This record gives sequence, structure tokens and C-alpha cells, in this order.
Amino acid sequence: SAALTLRTQVTVDQVSQGKLVFAVGVGSCYGIDSETGEPVWKRAVGRNPPFAPIPVDAAEPSLLIFHTDTNELLLLSQKQGELLWRQRIPSRPSGPPLIFQQQIYLTTENGELWKISVGSGEAISRVTFKQPVVGPPAITRDEPKYMVIAGDQSLLYTLSISPLECVAVSYVEHRL
Repeated sequence: SAALTLRTQVTVDQVSQGKLVFAVGVGSCYGIDSETGEPVWKRAVGRNPPFAPIPVDAAEPSLLIFHTDTNELLLLSQKQGELLWRQRIPSRPSGPPLIFQQQIYLTTENGELWKISVGSGEAISRVTFKQPVVGPPAITRDEPKYMVIAGDQSLLYTLSISPLECVAVSYVEHRL
């Protein structure tokens, strides 16, 4: 396979600084040297992922991706693309996750919000809604103890962060 990247270096003898950029194409995620444009690693992730790779601060610099063929959330090492952990998610994510206080909050197309540990990939809790929800949730500004998530039609849900549970439902005329 070939990775198509734009090279902007002036000379051909440019030395890599070890910094990578990440790209998704033809069913794979690539770690590409930002100086030379050379592919460093490649990992299959399936076609049409629900969100772009997300850099994550974990025990080591990591990258969060969703593998569409296996329905798994994966955390990869940024340097080598090695698998750090995987978490099976039965339904496709409905948008990118929110990463807050070393937790991943991921909405799914079947109306769930998952809370997953960045460090271990363990599913900590899950809330199921009566209608589809659209992610990512938003953290409230006044008190970072709550988050808000939009339902598909007419409802906004307010959830406490710890423990993850719905504390209020508001009727707001909207349709996503």
C-alpha cells in the first residue's frame, strides 16, 4: 500500500525529529513522520470510521481510534502504533468522544453513553437513553460536575459526571 502525503521539506537530507502526524485512508490508520513524510507504522481500522484519530494523554502518548470491522475502541501507542488496549462497543459511535479527567465519554447510535477509563480501557459505566443521542457531550462551564447531551428530538439530558447518571431532562424544541 502507499501513503499519499504532502512533502514540504526543502532538502532531501532532512533528518527526522521523531514527531508524527496521523492519517486514515483505505481502511488503515497511519503514523507518518512529520519531517520526512515517511510512513512509520500502519494499523487496519476498517472503512469509514465515525471519528478521526484523537491524540490522548495516557501513560505514554497515545491515539484513540475506532475499528469499524470489529466494533472496538482502540488505544494505540503514537510512536509504534502498538495496541495498548481495546474495548468492544456493540453499536457504532454517533460522533467523536469527549475526553475529560482521564475518562472517555462515547455516544453510540443505539442511544448509549459509555464512560471508559483512558488508562485501562475498562468500561466504567453506561447510560441508555430512550432515543438516539448525539455526541460528544458538553461539560457545563459553571460546575465541571455535569455534562449535557442532546437527544435526537426535543430533549437535552443533564448527567452527573461521577457517578454517571441522568439528573435532569429538559424539553427544548430542536431536531438534529
